[in-house]
Amino acid sequence: MKAIWSKDYDFRQDKIYRRPSCPECSKEYGCVPIIKDDDKYICLNCHKEAELDPDMKDWIDVRSEKKTEYGDCPKFEIDGVKFGCGGKGTVERHYMRNEITLKWQLMGSVCKQCGARTIV
Repeated sequence: MKAIWSKDYDFRQDKIYRRPSCPECSKEYGCVPIIKDDDKYICLNCHKEAELDPDMKDWIDVRSEKKTEYGDCPKFEIDGVKFGCGGKGTVERHYMRNEITLKWQLMGSVCKQCGARTIV
C-alpha cells in the first residue's frame, strides 16, 4: 500500500498540517497516520505496512525521535502532605517531538527512588 499525504489537526497548536496517511483507512475515517513500528512503517488503524516516499520517511523519522534526561526529584509539602524525595539525578524524564514545531515536549517522568510520577 502506497502512503498518501493527508491533512491532520494539532489541537495544541491549533494548526492543520500534512502527514503521511493510509489511503484505505483515510477514505473512511479521515487522516489515519502511518507510524514507525521498529523498522516498519504501518497504518495506525489497519496495521498494514506502507510504502513511503523518502520525504515521508524523513517526516516520520524526525517526529518519532524520543529522548530521556535525568534530573533531581523536588521535595515539597502542601497542607501537611509531602511530595518527592529530593533525590539527586533520580528523575527519568521522557520527551518526544511536537509534530508541528519539532520542539521537545515532556511525555512523563518517574523518580527511580520514590516513585513520584508526572504524566502529561
